[in-house]
Amino acid sequence: MTREEWLLKATKALESQFFNRRTTKLPAVAVSCGIPKGSSNAIGQCWDSKVASDGTTQIFICPSIDDTFQVLGVLLHELCHAAVGVRYGHGPEFGRVARAVGLKGKLTATVVEPESDTGKYLLTIQESLGLYPHKSINKRADKKKGQRPKRVKLCSPKHPSYEITILEELLTKGLPVDPWGDTMELSR
Repeated sequence: MTREEWLLKATKALESQFFNRRTTKLPAVAVSCGIPKGSSNAIGQCWDSKVASDGTTQIFICPSIDDTFQVLGVLLHELCHAAVGVRYGHGPEFGRVARAVGLKGKLTATVVEPESDTGKYLLTIQESLGLYPHKSINKRADKKKGQRPKRVKLCSPKHPSYEITILEELLTKGLPVDPWGDTMELSR
């Protein structure tokens, strides 16, 4: 089963338990794994049906998470956005639906408590579907926050006024040559 098939089955299970009966009707949704646009901290995102050419609400689960229970919780949060309409953000209408389905905590960062009724239901979905078929990626694994690549200054040995600045990582193959054919040196 692909992760999109898994996410779609999880959506159907969440819809049958939490939507169309207790809270509000869920529109047609498409669910996939994708990097959220505009926020580096978002772990899920819901796009209004108006932006999709087929009129389907689009939900994305960030590829940085692969914990099945957390994915289900994020999916439930995003389904609440789909149910009330993305335009309402994390306002009172979203809050009403989120609380009704059992989401806890700050509305911008909700969680599902494993021992709650909602948590127990998510665990039954997990048992039914198996683990989320995805391995996390960390889009910033190669960079530490705030760290910039190191640059070094090079100069021509015979024309010291000719200088360039280059990323240090580009020097793995050796030093570049200046326009006069001489190997450049580290500037002091």
